[in-house]
Amino acid sequence: MDEKVRDVIREHSADAIGLPITVMASRMFEEHGLKVSTLPDKTLRAYLTNRPALYSLDPKDPSAKVRCKPEACTRSTT
Repeated sequence: MDEKVRDVIREHSADAIGLPITVMASRMFEEHGLKVSTLPDKTLRAYLTNRPALYSLDPKDPSAKVRCKPEACTRSTT
């Protein structure tokens, strides 16, 4: 799952400024058929927040973005 998340962030985040979380959810469904509501965390924000070693998130806001932490993007984690 995290590999898919990192791939979407890398592919759709211009200049590592981050990807809006709302866009991330739709990209995950479009590219991987993943409905976030089926995850134990129930929301993408909760999923990402529960993995602080992998992702950094802007404070909760409609335009909040997620970024992959550099050290997390180089190692293989699922």
